[in-house]
Amino acid sequence: TIVICTDSDDAGIAACRKHLDDLHYLRNSIRVEIVSVPKSDNKDECDPDFFIRKNGVDEFKKLPRETAFNWLLKTADPKKDKNEIVKDMIPHIALSSTHVSWQDKVNALSKATGIDIEYIKKDAQDFKERKEEQVAREIDKIMRDLFYETRGGCSDLTEKLYSTIKKVEKIKQSK
Repeated sequence: TIVICTDSDDAGIAACRKHLDDLHYLRNSIRVEIVSVPKSDNKDECDPDFFIRKNGVDEFKKLPRETAFNWLLKTADPKKDKNEIVKDMIPHIALSSTHVSWQDKVNALSKATGIDIEYIKKDAQDFKERKEEQVAREIDKIMRDLFYETRGGCSDLTEKLYSTIKKVEKIKQSK
């Protein structure tokens, strides 16, 4: 489990969103949770270090953890249209590693936005299929390139195959 502790101010929320984007390829293999210090009118009090110095480590450990999906949904820009929020959250549903996780996320998003569960499921399935097609095209291109590089004979075939396998693995992990 990776736990990200974030300031509760706008800058902390933006930074956490960026970290979650950077970690998206790991989120199916590693659980990511978010701990947010309570909001305060005093900017300094929004900082985890300040919270620990003021309240102690034991109080800090009592702060609730949230899944990355729930945190993203909770911190979605309230000025955004509900359709934009759904569009932003669909990749996080589509990349779920289990059907239970998929369903929990669909239900939470439907409840938060008022959009019918079936529409969210359809959008998530469409997104997943587009991603799978994109990965298949990228892998196909790498394999064709390998074929053309090696069809006349290749003294370093093992190195080319190893390099190709690494490229394919990288593509699969990044999607």
